Amino acid sequence: MIEEFHKVHEASIYCLAMSPNGYYLATGSNDKAVKIFSNAQEGLKMQTEMTSHDGTVRALQFLPDNAQSALLASGGAGSGRVYLTDVAVEQVLSYASPSNAGVITDITAPTRKQLYLTSGSTVVAWDTRKKNTEVLNLGEVPVQSLSTNTGETNFLATGSENGTVAFWDLRNTELPLYKERAHNKAVRSIAMRGQWLLAGSMDTKLSLHSLQQFQNLITINCEEKIVGVDISADIDCAISTQSDGSCHFWKISFDSAEL
Repeated sequence: MIEEFHKVHEASIYCLAMSPNGYYLATGSNDKAVKIFSNAQEGLKMQTEMTSHDGTVRALQFLPDNAQSALLASGGAGSGRVYLTDVAVEQVLSYASPSNAGVITDITAPTRKQLYLTSGSTVVAWDTRKKNTEVLNLGEVPVQSLSTNTGETNFLATGSENGTVAFWDLRNTELPLYKERAHNKAVRSIAMRGQWLLAGSMDTKLSLHSLQQFQNLITINCEEKIVGVDISADIDCAISTQSDGSCHFWKISFDSAEL
């Protein structure tokens, strides 16, 4: 352990995100606040607190970085608003209120202009240059989690409340390119890197999917509900966090397609 902070929030920390350059760390909590820490590579220090939200902050996502600023999208319960904040100057730049306003459970940002988010269990697209959002028709299964590849606005991975993992071409959403009922409970978190897709579920299982072969390659039982998953930028390893507070690191073997 490099550093430890106590009582950062007045309630449990629900989500966190790190900026692409590793300089900023954001945390969101049941206390309705977002806190920003800076200088993450040399020793974290508290920079500011954002109090725009009127409900639990459930999703945080830094937008792809252009080295000019660090833009953070945040959303959650309450009004259902999603805020876009420049954390470097501590200023809210814009916000969107999806027409089907509900709890925001996940946010993904393939570019600095395009966001996808779950609002009321449906998927919504937000062009950050505008106030309006667009509901995407991805079928009737309530979506819980989202992921995109940086720079690719046409493709989206989703995890649903019924345990389904899917991969979509948003130019034609009549049918997903890939769909698998990989879990028997909600897919709480999903991460896509290149042609690999990692899903973590409340059924305590972790599943790894190939979007080249369009199949579920392996499923692992972690014994506790899985809260979050991610894949490293070099697609060399994966991480999962569990409801008991534990964190697992996994080596991805391309030769054997295993975790």
